[in-house]
Amino acid sequence: MKLQTKLALKHLRLRSKLLLLLIPIIILPLSGLSYIAVNQLNTLTENNATREFDRLLEQYQAEFNTLINTAVSNIQLFSQSNELKNYMQVEDEGERYWLLQASLMRLFSSYQKAFPNYYEIRILLPDGFEDTRVINNKHLHNVTENEKNTDLFHMIHHQIPNTPSLHFQTNPDDNKLILHVGLDIRLVNSDQDPITAKKKLRGYMILTVNLEEFFLRLSKQKIGQQGYFFVIDNQGIIKYHPDAMQVGKKISSFQLLWDSANAIKTSLLGIPSYIRGFKQNNQLMIIASMPTQELHTDSNKLSQAVFIIATVSVLAIMIVTFLLFNRFFLVPINKLQNKMRIFAQNKELDDPPLHFSRDELGELERDFCHMAEQLRESHLKIEFQAYHDHLTGVINRVQLINIINQKLAAQTIQPFALLLIDIDGFKTINDIMGHRAGDDLLIVIAQRIRNLVDSFGNVNGINKVSLARLGGDEFMVILNSFDQQYDIEQIAQSILAQFTQSFIVKRQNIYVGASIGVASYPAHGSNTEELMHNADLAKLTAKSTGKNQVVFYNTNLEDTARERAVLEHLLHNAMDSSTELFMTYQPKMQLSNKNINSVESLIRWKQPEKGFIGPDIFIPCAEENGQIIKLGEWILRTICRQACNWQQHLNYKIKIAVNISAQQLIQQNFLNMVSTILKQENCPSELIEFEITETSMLNHDEKIRNILNKIKELGIAISLDDFGTGYSSLSHLRQFPIDTIKIDRSFIQEATENNDDRSIVTAIVSMSHKLGLDVIAEGVETEQQLHFLEQIGCDFIQGYYLSRPVSADELEHFINQQ
Repeated sequence: MKLQTKLALKHLRLRSKLLLLLIPIIILPLSGLSYIAVNQLNTLTENNATREFDRLLEQYQAEFNTLINTAVSNIQLFSQSNELKNYMQVEDEGERYWLLQASLMRLFSSYQKAFPNYYEIRILLPDGFEDTRVINNKHLHNVTENEKNTDLFHMIHHQIPNTPSLHFQTNPDDNKLILHVGLDIRLVNSDQDPITAKKKLRGYMILTVNLEEFFLRLSKQKIGQQGYFFVIDNQGIIKYHPDAMQVGKKISSFQLLWDSANAIKTSLLGIPSYIRGFKQNNQLMIIASMPTQELHTDSNKLSQAVFIIATVSVLAIMIVTFLLFNRFFLVPINKLQNKMRIFAQNKELDDPPLHFSRDELGELERDFCHMAEQLRESHLKIEFQAYHDHLTGVINRVQLINIINQKLAAQTIQPFALLLIDIDGFKTINDIMGHRAGDDLLIVIAQRIRNLVDSFGNVNGINKVSLARLGGDEFMVILNSFDQQYDIEQIAQSILAQFTQSFIVKRQNIYVGASIGVASYPAHGSNTEELMHNADLAKLTAKSTGKNQVVFYNTNLEDTARERAVLEHLLHNAMDSSTELFMTYQPKMQLSNKNINSVESLIRWKQPEKGFIGPDIFIPCAEENGQIIKLGEWILRTICRQACNWQQHLNYKIKIAVNISAQQLIQQNFLNMVSTILKQENCPSELIEFEITETSMLNHDEKIRNILNKIKELGIAISLDDFGTGYSSLSHLRQFPIDTIKIDRSFIQEATENNDDRSIVTAIVSMSHKLGLDVIAEGVETEQQLHFLEQIGCDFIQGYYLSRPVSADELEHFINQQ
């Protein structure tokens, strides 16, 4: 046999021998190389999947941790509010619920407006009973008012004092996954020394964060073609899954995955899969999963092609194929692998771009570079969202506090000032035009203020003035350096001047004002919390003393704030009393016949302990805290009774005018309330007149016009008060159903001496008559003013020349003497 083989080899041609020799030499290396290539591709595929898993998991972990850290920071910040401290320190339940609970709940509501995913903010008493609760979905029923025996209460009750606790659970109200952030509230009594006295546990503050949006978005995220994310609890039960049928099931490999810090291969819901996850507070785990079959599909296809080429190719083709394979396949893969390592080690992701080929490897290179760029953009986006307001783009409260803390931590602290800006009348805009228009208005306001502060330049490369949005309708400006208080005043007035012009929203001119509170370092505080609190106190004073002004913090403002709280309480009691509030009436005289046929009603308040309290003090207070609605109803019912009384006893019809604010006009049941009172008091509607200020109609023409038309349908006359102090014109007011124009007293006082005022008053009377409107001049105090108004044809006068506001009995006596 061996001899025959040798003879056969001798007769073979050299090419055949070479071919016979080279074929096994080439096939074996090619087969081995193919085997190595397939294994390496599998490894690369798994490495790519690992990096993809890590990238997405890190991204969502960062988002999830940001959500949690924000909630933890916020509950610590919320717990330091004065409203909460004042509320929790009050032992008397009546005083706490009736006097302080409303303001606390408004504060909690403002937090929910700033953070819509905060489903619920609650205060629990030390015994576990719910004390105060604000929820952003009022249609859901609260099924857990007593938390004493729940895991949540056990966790926060045994938490280290002053340390927030985290607890994930299914919300019993709507069966959605939520996060409870709890914090104990420990305060000393208000009459004790805050330094030496021992803090007492007052209760617990619980912030409930709705995780539904985050996990739904997570469950919709795809990994490759078949990969996905899902969420399990610490028992292995699936809480969120792209396939809703899987929710509630328990995964068999739960314990192995829970204890492992790396990716594992296992059977998941009956499918061999490659999975990896991260734990959150030992209560939840977010898992990324991909079927192993998808990982090896491409490598299996490639291995088949390689083996087919190796078996059917001739020696020459095999050599060429090998050279081409080495040049156009192995070399690019190695280059791409090196680039992947560079990208994996480079956190900044600023490696120069690759030179892409046009084949599949070029597509793979492009996909990888796109993935790297997306990762970089995601990092930048997350960082931006963490420190900037999502609506206006300016820095948010978190970044603002960081900036202030950095300034206070500097080795050399330069004086700086905080200007807290609150938009006057913003709630009215939201109520009438909707929250979308309110958001658009905030964007326009932020842009206008940002343009202003940018114009102030910078000092040593740092912006001299910075703008932040705290939430809602509040902005804060940081004046990073100033020489004297005059600089602060100048900048504050410049900001205030931006509100003298209208803001254009939805092609409509919107007029709003602003109140600014100022606190500066080191004069008004030594830390961030104190400075922001004092700026807020100054802002509240600015709003309560007339709005549209700048107020600097001083120690007297603390007393003013307490007095204001007392005033609100006294006014609440006064409306329930039958003796403290009473009406006075100032007559109006018709110049053509000198008759008194109408009066203006003016409310007065005589408090038993404080004596007379002026309407300029308690009316703004009532408007700001919402008491104006109940007060307005009391006034309307009182004047309806008085109008009927005069008609019966004097046999004489006297029309009574009453001032109506914009806040009253836009309340939902205002027209029903007016109609009900007229019927209950049996009062003819022609005896009542509503006086509405010019500024009430500057914004939202359509809304106000519809309300006024319905008032006219009830038979009530409408008078425009203080005409000339706003920005409207008589031609503009033709769109509204107005009967009478009241010229503001500021024009009447100088009309006999100032030619400009004389001309203005004359023009108003003339144009009003052409439009079919009556004219009343208010603030008439001298005979010269009376003669001038008679000469120009004014219809009515009102003022001290005729009579001061008097009681109903004094007015009857006054009319009988006419």
